[in-house]
Amino acid sequence: MVTQSTGEYVAVRRIGDATVTLINDGIFDAIPLIPWMDAPEEDVRRAVPEADAGGRVGRSGMIVAHVRIGVASVLVDPGFGALPPESWLARELELRPTPGVQAGLAAAGIQPDQITHVVITHAHGDHFTGATLTCDGRRVPRYPRARYVLGRADWDGNPAREDPDSETSIHLGTLERAGLLDLVDGDCEVAPGVTFARGTRRVARPRCRARAVGRRELLSPGRPVPSSVRGRAPGVGHDGARYAGNDCLA
Repeated sequence: MVTQSTGEYVAVRRIGDATVTLINDGIFDAIPLIPWMDAPEEDVRRAVPEADAGGRVGRSGMIVAHVRIGVASVLVDPGFGALPPESWLARELELRPTPGVQAGLAAAGIQPDQITHVVITHAHGDHFTGATLTCDGRRVPRYPRARYVLGRADWDGNPAREDPDSETSIHLGTLERAGLLDLVDGDCEVAPGVTFARGTRRVARPRCRARAVGRRELLSPGRPVPSSVRGRAPGVGHDGARYAGNDCLA
């Protein structure tokens, strides 16, 4: 079990009428950023000079956000949940886990059955495998009263759906079979004051995402890669499988 003080992986901010809780699900110490980018290596290295000889960068946090505004309780990405030690994320990306999303939510006084919406920004396994859990030997949604919002291209255009052992089938499939998965095209108001907005996917260290909250924007910590080196990264699951996914951010 990972032990950390709450202040090391949870931060709470008040933005207008919204209370925003940021939770670090873990830190990756070996992300192969340059090999993943669909851009000239020289341009990427100028933008990310800290990359090592193999094109890897470290100390990249996996940040999820919870937004409470009005009667809405919205989780932006459920994180990766409990990863087995042999997982691709833990092994190759050298993951250093924190106590995790559930512990962070609990520290902020948020219970799973209080979540009204879960926004999955895109179908990379580390962003959605925390959406389900095993209960009495079967896979069930972790947030039983929530609607789960996902860009349609990440479901309709995802060949991993054909593999019953893939993370997509196991986790997103569980949500779809439970009738809880809402597929969206373009911008969509998830709840009053919170908008799922279409944007350009970036792979950076760390990522910077604009999330609409009322009339303001919340920026996850980090800096974007300059427009000259932004690339469309393939979807990557815990097993290393890749596919071209959706371009939606929340």
